Amino acid sequence: MHRERSLRDRHARVTALALVLLVGCESITEQPQRVGMRASLAGGTVRPDTVATSASGSFDGILSSVPEFSYALEFAGLSSAPSAAHIHGPADTNQVAGILLDLSALPAGHTGSAQFDAASGLATGTIDLNAAITATVSGDSLHALLRAGRVYVDVHSAIHGAGELRGQIRKN
Repeated sequence: MHRERSLRDRHARVTALALVLLVGCESITEQPQRVGMRASLAGGTVRPDTVATSASGSFDGILSSVPEFSYALEFAGLSSAPSAAHIHGPADTNQVAGILLDLSALPAGHTGSAQFDAASGLATGTIDLNAAITATVSGDSLHALLRAGRVYVDVHSAIHGAGELRGQIRKN
């Protein structure tokens, strides 16, 4: 009788352990959530003053629960050489805000590259949202701003120093 009870207790412990491991395995194999982000860049969306330009661009990003933000910015047809590309926020489509990220000079802890030529450019990178973005903006804050659609990408040129192209980054 004592032996049967001992075997039942052992069986119950093994079953409980198997359930814990099974639940743990399910959480390990879960894929991170990914949210696509997009912006179409145009001179007509630059604020406070629109810009008449034939230039255009696009910004595509993936916001992951890892948490990280991967992006690709591409633009062409600027009126003069590109001088900078930034992510600004917090701001809605009709507001102007400070720089959160300089896409051609990412802060330590983030990876990326930017290549600009006479009138076009490409910038790609990955932002670690566990790391600080600026001295006053955390990765969590940038994550929340991105999800809320409260950031924009701006491409500046030599002729249009305040920005020649702009696009609000939104979920797609």
